[in-house]
Amino acid sequence: MMRVLALLALAAFILLPLAQAILLSFTATLGDESIARGSFGLMNYAAVLASPELRAAMLNSAIYVLLNVTLCIAVALPAAYALARYSFMGDRHFLLAILVFRVTPPVVLSLPIFILFAELGLVNSPVGIALVHCLFNLPVAIWILESFIRAVPRTG
Repeated sequence: MMRVLALLALAAFILLPLAQAILLSFTATLGDESIARGSFGLMNYAAVLASPELRAAMLNSAIYVLLNVTLCIAVALPAAYALARYSFMGDRHFLLAILVFRVTPPVVLSLPIFILFAELGLVNSPVGIALVHCLFNLPVAIWILESFIRAVPRTG
């Protein structure tokens, strides 16, 4: 019984900020002449969807997330499969090297990446953002997929 109460308390502690954020998203925090402050409804969501700038920002976010996921899976899956199934000289060193790259602070690479993207015309574009995110997500994706593929037994 004590264990159940402890788990419920932990769940409440973890989920309370999420519940508060959801509740706040339905509450008018800035009142105007048509909506009373503190009223409950979908007016915040309607305001977000009515703004063309916010719709464009959501579209850009969706584009770069889809590009990032597609690029990461397309590159990480073959690399992870090769590292998990084949033995070649330097395979463990390569895995360690990409993980060490992930430990590198992003600020160290920000200026060279900016200069490169400025030359290629990718600054402030969804493709450029997706490439940068893919650059930092790829080592982790390879590492996770490699351990997953290694755990799957070979057939035949």
